[in-house]
Amino acid sequence: MASIALVNQHAELHPMAITYTFTPVPINDCNIIAVHVYTLHDFRMKAGSVLPNIPKNDPPQSRTEFEGLTDLLQYIITEDEKKKEARKTPHDSTT
Repeated sequence: MASIALVNQHAELHPMAITYTFTPVPINDCNIIAVHVYTLHDFRMKAGSVLPNIPKNDPPQSRTEFEGLTDLLQYIITEDEKKKEARKTPHDSTT
């Protein structure tokens, strides 16, 4: 009998959900979301003017496609080793 009562309870909620769909409340909720999206866009523009620009990598100066995760990690290790070697060797600017 409990399952019949549960079905009846859901049958009563269904028309309430349909009437709620066409009330000003969901429309107001959509307007609130739209205002927040606009303010987020405004915030992004203001924050972008304060933060430094990141230069574009066009054309790419290094590899951009890898066969798999192992290939990517091996590339990162190799590039890191090259940078470490470049820092170890002193650059003589007097000659």
